[in-house]
Amino acid sequence: PYGALGDVVSASAPAGPQSSCASAVDSGVVPRAPRPLPEYWLRQTHESVGEGQHQWSLRLESSEPADAVLARVQAVRYALHPTFTPASYEVRSPPFAVGPFLGWGTFDVQVAIALDQGRSVVEATFPLCFERAETRLPVAIPA
Repeated sequence: PYGALGDVVSASAPAGPQSSCASAVDSGVVPRAPRPLPEYWLRQTHESVGEGQHQWSLRLESSEPADAVLARVQAVRYALHPTFTPASYEVRSPPFAVGPFLGWGTFDVQVAIALDQGRSVVEATFPLCFERAETRLPVAIPA
């Protein structure tokens, strides 16, 4: 039900006579696997600290090495609930993390990921969760 807004890129093999494994095996040719797309996700960590208080952090993570991520992602902006001071953070280097914060209630964090020298932005809504220690939300970053 939750996801990122923006272009979604699929990693499917090109159409044609060699596009299925069955036809490739029959012909003796093994198709070249498509290069997997880097995976990105928002990860929230959480710990209940007693008396109805919760400590939490949020960060953008990737399956790519940090230097490859930095080549694509210029900044991540997090818009928190207006009761936080400050209520907006812009992070310009990996691990693109904010927190830890201390709070008592959940809300949706609006996240904007600036890509490719700011030429495009991927937006996501991350619903905070205080029911488990870690929550992840996949984010579709166009190739």
